[in-house]
Amino acid sequence: MKNLKIFLSRRVFLLFFLLFYIAISAFTYRDYGTTIDEFNVYMRGKLFYEKVRGNDQILQKDFVIPQDQSTLTMYNNTQNAFYYAINGSENYETYHLLNLIFGSFIFIAIYELILLYSKKPYFALLGSVFLFLTPRFFGDIPANPKDIPFAIWYFLSLTGIVLLQKSEEKLRILILGFIFGMTQGLRLVGYSIYFVYLFALLLRIDKKKPLLNQLKNLALEGFIIAIIGYFVHMATMPFLGADPFNNFISLLNMTKQFGWISEVLLWGRTHMSTSLPWYYLPSWILVTTPIFILITSIYGLMFGNKKHLSYQITTAALVVNLAIFFITRPIIYDGLRHMLFLLPMVVVLSSIGVFEFFHRKFSFTVKIAVMALLIVNILGILVSYVRLHPYEYVYFNEIVGGLPGARGNFETDYWGAANKEAALWLGEYFRSNGTPKKLKIYVCSYRNHIVDYLGTDAQAVDKKLKDSADFTICWERNEDHLTIKGKKIHTVFRMDTPLVYVFKND
Repeated sequence: MKNLKIFLSRRVFLLFFLLFYIAISAFTYRDYGTTIDEFNVYMRGKLFYEKVRGNDQILQKDFVIPQDQSTLTMYNNTQNAFYYAINGSENYETYHLLNLIFGSFIFIAIYELILLYSKKPYFALLGSVFLFLTPRFFGDIPANPKDIPFAIWYFLSLTGIVLLQKSEEKLRILILGFIFGMTQGLRLVGYSIYFVYLFALLLRIDKKKPLLNQLKNLALEGFIIAIIGYFVHMATMPFLGADPFNNFISLLNMTKQFGWISEVLLWGRTHMSTSLPWYYLPSWILVTTPIFILITSIYGLMFGNKKHLSYQITTAALVVNLAIFFITRPIIYDGLRHMLFLLPMVVVLSSIGVFEFFHRKFSFTVKIAVMALLIVNILGILVSYVRLHPYEYVYFNEIVGGLPGARGNFETDYWGAANKEAALWLGEYFRSNGTPKKLKIYVCSYRNHIVDYLGTDAQAVDKKLKDSADFTICWERNEDHLTIKGKKIHTVFRMDTPLVYVFKND
């Protein structure tokens, strides 16, 4: 009982944060628009559920044998199948709520890492709060069902490595095997977790004990975890389970060849996604991460306790994944979307940096000044959240002059989430003007659910029929809006910056 009281007392701040987070989620989950990839992701989850639950013979084949223009074999659809089991009506607002609820796990994990490092609950809270105040991460939680789940599972793997380092061996093997398996199944770069775990294993070597016996035991543990992880990967991805060796090679090839070939915007210049400059990723981290997190993370990296496991594992994970990125140069786009899993690691170092600063021998005046700057920056992020909502993920920091300065230099609403707001406005326009219901609507980015938002019998048409559309909803990406010939009748703004336009065609 005493141990339970101690455990709970050290997590009172976490409990209050989670109550705040759940309250925010409950009040806002209906606000978020449907993003481009959501339809396909949730549909794959539904089909996987029907494959498993209904034993559908066609789906049994489609999830194992690659079909033309089908991606069923390429993705782990387990989590979204679970979501569909809860949300059989396929209501996208409910999907967004489920995404937000699942997001709470990473706030718990980062609290535990910083608590282990600082031993102080109020400093542990920094990890959760700072991650919440990272717009490019928090803003993606509701409607990014591809990159956020991977980021969460990857960080849970890191947390598991740290928290279970001294736990009972069988428990550690089972838990890590399962978490690693889920991580690697969501994205093949998740296999990098084994490099991080190898580093953790080496840290456990006791110089006072026979080295050979330790190496054998550690190698056996790592091997068993890898086997469990691979079985989890196979269980959640039928294509891999059908032929664990050859189909893994096929997955590697499909991942390598599955390139999104288009132009991306960087510092006002367009580049092909297949030949991005080396500074693409550093640039996006620089201009989209709150400045106070950038500065404090650098301080944490430099002055953090290099003997503490939280610092060691976080730093190792950053180094490993950045090395993989710069060596393999994979195709990435949409800013940080594919590399979102790095941001929680940066936040860990940021929290460590703040802890170390306030525990070093700086004068009282300096500490008060730094605390004031932190508070001002935190308030600035909160103001940005209010002004950007529900598009927090389009945040840019002061280096480029915020969202207004980023326009024309970087992609803004690359997910097309603002289409919902444009469609809701257009629906009101129809009702106010008595517009006939049998209309054709063209949407530059995607068509899914737009008609539902309109509340009419309008028909969404594809790009081939865009000139015959009565109304068009179009974003700025690739300057698509400049190709629309109709009259602009509405614009969705945030921070005085246009995100999407509504056109009435002649």
